[in-house]
Amino acid sequence: LPHPSPPRPPPPAHTLSIWRIMTVQAIATMLSSFPFKLSLVARFLIHNRRDRIPVLTIGAWLAANSVVILAALAPPLGAALWRRAVDLPFLVTSIIGLVALYGMILASARLFAGEAGLRRLAAIAQRSRLAIAARLIASPAFARLHTGFTMLASPLWLGLALGTRILDLAVIASRFVVAGHAADVHMPWESSILAGASFFLIGVLSPAGSMGAREGGTTGLAALATIPGVSPEAFAAVTLAVSAVEMVVVLVCAGVAILAVAPWRLRGDAPTPPAPGNV
Repeated sequence: LPHPSPPRPPPPAHTLSIWRIMTVQAIATMLSSFPFKLSLVARFLIHNRRDRIPVLTIGAWLAANSVVILAALAPPLGAALWRRAVDLPFLVTSIIGLVALYGMILASARLFAGEAGLRRLAAIAQRSRLAIAARLIASPAFARLHTGFTMLASPLWLGLALGTRILDLAVIASRFVVAGHAADVHMPWESSILAGASFFLIGVLSPAGSMGAREGGTTGLAALATIPGVSPEAFAAVTLAVSAVEMVVVLVCAGVAILAVAPWRLRGDAPTPPAPGNV
């Protein structure tokens, strides 16, 4: 008997140009230094008022991005904690973990994306006999949130998103290595990977803003991890150097982005709704 064909990914939710995404990213990165998650407010405001993306769809987009971030960081972090060295077992373990998570996310997203996936979720809710879950899945609000599955259901775009986050971690780790050389401090790659991941995650999760929290948290982690040959004071100097250089770049890019976005015009801006495409 012929095997049933796997579910095809549904059409993408929205299309946005790289330039539009990068301008918002630059502004949000600058605002992430301040408390009250102003970076999230900026993302919702600009994408909703300028790009006409519904608020709940933006929420689904951020949730899908969070899944990608965790999937990209978990394997190399786990391998670095296990091996304490960037060697062949570290690389093999990281690659196997990334491929496995990519397959799991893609399979789950394609199973529950689109109208067919929504019907599957509704059937699961009915079997569970949870009336609240069934009503939630049938609501228009959940239809907006459900687009997060669509954003993860494309093999190409999911792979590119994971690859971008892995490259991001490699760049942050390399900044610790380079800053260590500039400060005459030997920073091992495995320690730089852990420091870079901590530097990134603390900045994302800190409700008080990334400024100060990243530097203090990352330095504290280094003190607990005891990097061989690197004193806490030396590591603090390396972390501050990484942060200072980043801030200069962020301010320049955010300045250009603010001029391009012109947020003072968003209130009266009425662009054409985006055509079907990819977020």
